[in-house]
Amino acid sequence: MLANSYKSNSNNNNNRTNNNNNNNNNLVKFNKVEHAPKQIETLKTTIIVQGPPKTNFCVSCPNKLHNRTFGYNGRFCWYTGKYYCKKHHDKQSTLIPFKILHEWDFTPLPVSKFAYNHIKVNFANPILDINKINPKLYDIVPSLRTVRHIRKTLMLMSEFIYSCRSEQQLLNIFGDKNKYFLESLHIFSLRDLTRHQEKRLIPYLESCTKKIFEHITKNCQSCRGKGFFCDICNNNQLIFTFEYRKVTRCPNCNTLVHRECLKYNDCVKCERIKRIKQLSS
Repeated sequence: MLANSYKSNSNNNNNRTNNNNNNNNNLVKFNKVEHAPKQIETLKTTIIVQGPPKTNFCVSCPNKLHNRTFGYNGRFCWYTGKYYCKKHHDKQSTLIPFKILHEWDFTPLPVSKFAYNHIKVNFANPILDINKINPKLYDIVPSLRTVRHIRKTLMLMSEFIYSCRSEQQLLNIFGDKNKYFLESLHIFSLRDLTRHQEKRLIPYLESCTKKIFEHITKNCQSCRGKGFFCDICNNNQLIFTFEYRKVTRCPNCNTLVHRECLKYNDCVKCERIKRIKQLSS
């Protein structure tokens, strides 16, 4: 009997301990919700609409949003779309990614402490793909098309940069954190979009492009050697692949020529190949 009673008491004590541990673990997990995403390099860009809270509890802790003593304490976060208590939301305001990407609105709005720090940490990270999130932004902000054009030019210039002996010197023009301008067309950081709104991004990109252009077309014999002459007009001025608005490739022989020349004339190389085939047959 005593043994069974001891076992029973021991089991009950163990159950209480396990239950307490489970409750503590649940509380720990609950409190960690606010801090877990800090290591994730991403930004929430879905549209947020403020509505009534779904529960009477703070998202980050068991504190009630409304009680008899202090009244309603809930504070809405424009980044997560959820409500927080005063402990986790002190009314700090910041730029909201979805407002920028969907409405081009740079008005700072109040967010939770986590959201404020998370946006701050990721402010300069190139993690916003406009083409995936909201391609219509190029229509809402037409000047972004100019940015897209410059970046396309830079991407085409990159094949010259990465194959040049002065590669590192050319990459230094962009700095350590801006090399993605050479590798992607639609990727931006919040900092880039803010700089564009302040009319500072285009002058920066144009300055970088000008320096690279002068290197390729004037200063570096190796890069100049990768240029072409238009066979149709026989102009002695070199043309390059990154001048995509004024040059194109013949769809048949892939020769690089002026767009206007090919528009009104037959490709000289194609005609030459045609004559050679006729003579050999």
